[in-house]
Amino acid sequence: MKHISRLLFAIFAILAGLVGVLVAAAPSQAARLAGPPAQTLSADPDSPAVELPGSAAPKPPAAAVRLGTVPAASTISFDVTLKVRDQSALNAFLAGISDRKSSLFHHFLRPGQFGPRFGPTLTEVTAVDNALRGAGLSPGAVSANRLSIPVTATAAAIDHALGTDLVQYRMPGGRVAYANSAAPRLPAAIAPLVAGVIGLNNLYQEQSQASWPSDPTAQKPQAQGRRAAAPDTVGPQPCAAAAGVASDQGALTANELAAHYGMSPLYSLGDLGHGVRIALIEFEPNSTSDIAGYESCYGITTAVNYVEVDGGAGTGAGSGEAALDIEDVAGLAPGAAIDVYQAPNTGTGNYDDYQQLVTADTEQVVSTSWGQCELYTSSGDDTSMEALFEQANSQGQTVFAAAGDTGSTGGASSSETAPGALHPALRSVR
Repeated sequence: MKHISRLLFAIFAILAGLVGVLVAAAPSQAARLAGPPAQTLSADPDSPAVELPGSAAPKPPAAAVRLGTVPAASTISFDVTLKVRDQSALNAFLAGISDRKSSLFHHFLRPGQFGPRFGPTLTEVTAVDNALRGAGLSPGAVSANRLSIPVTATAAAIDHALGTDLVQYRMPGGRVAYANSAAPRLPAAIAPLVAGVIGLNNLYQEQSQASWPSDPTAQKPQAQGRRAAAPDTVGPQPCAAAAGVASDQGALTANELAAHYGMSPLYSLGDLGHGVRIALIEFEPNSTSDIAGYESCYGITTAVNYVEVDGGAGTGAGSGEAALDIEDVAGLAPGAAIDVYQAPNTGTGNYDDYQQLVTADTEQVVSTSWGQCELYTSSGDDTSMEALFEQANSQGQTVFAAAGDTGSTGGASSSETAPGALHPALRSVR
């Protein structure tokens, strides 16, 4: 991976408790490094349609109430995601760049190289594009990595083109959501090129993995199995007001967190994260004045930049997860620069958030404290996301995902999900 200070690895074990690092599998380097030749494909709209494997209709919660089909004129955006050209070649490359004995070691791809090298061929992309147009849709331009084609269409056009009705449900809590009633259908000639269709349902949203104390006056958390470490005296120090509030509410200040994770030696070496850009994936807004107040309290000037994806995540203070992520990173690595990628909390927003940051390839570290129960993600969705994580790996970007404070039962954190492991934290990248 690109140069990342040891400080940053310590930080991302803190953000939301238990953390999983998304890494690529390491198959034998005997696998081919070049993709296969382009296929000759037909975009004939009369080609027989088949159900897309791995894209079965999602099952709504038992308490959800069916409201009928989505109004025909309603506009919905979704992504048709494409498979990498040759998974074995990509696996071999990822193994090589992490193997010190390989001639590929740390020969990371530069921005714009992943698509031509590992994405589908332009002939294959054109075949999928033509098939979508032949079905009456108006797709946008393929992404730079050739892994997704965005489409915006009415519900009526989607029903006709993909052979599935979109149905509305009132979810527990009152939110109105929609979902496809059957797996989308695509011409048989191009179906093998497609990984999934993301955005045809928004039944299950990304959940914050923070676990807030029910009693703010509870005793301050202590390191299990050992005495609490003394507050760090080397890193950023809190103002008196913050120290007092933290003590009263059973919270930890940044210097106390740093002490618990043994970061003093890194600070003593001057390792404050300088020269590292960190991407935070968020699905809610945050108050910029809160961030400014936090930095003022700690006497730091960490740069925080916001990148709006698909229109952003709205306005307001949010639940506090986004602010917590930003402030934890700033308080522990004040020399780093933070890019906050904000997208709507939808399937399309989730995918597009990662898509934009891996395309930009400006951050060495990517972290998310959001996830959803993997029982409610399709294999097509998983394959699509894994390709983005693999692209990140190929570029030297390290991706961290929080498994949450409730660990293997993180799926129980929402009334809309059943207990289960969280995606993407506990799902290995193939």
